Amino acid sequence: WAMLIFFSVLMIVSMLVTDEVTSYRATADEGDELADVLLEDFGSMWSCLLCMLQVVTGGRDWGQVAKPLFDVSFVLGICFCIFVCFTMFLVLNIVSSIFVQLAIGMA
Repeated sequence: WAMLIFFSVLMIVSMLVTDEVTSYRATADEGDELADVLLEDFGSMWSCLLCMLQVVTGGRDWGQVAKPLFDVSFVLGICFCIFVCFTMFLVLNIVSSIFVQLAIGMA
């Protein structure tokens, strides 16, 4: 159940971020550097999902990923930070507690 919740939250946030980034890129000027940076990490649903997974698992620094999102929209940046906090402190602690509970049960 914990992994299902984790991936559900990951998918929902990825959809939100991809939608907002796509909207920004559609209205951006031709030579907009931010649009190029966003295309690399958030150009598609799967690249956004991979980027979010890397942030949560420690593969990437979340501050570097959040910076372009704050440039797109302050609210989007805050939503991303809330996602990181929610995932790191709640979901991963639940997964850890399940493993600890199983280890105690085996002892």
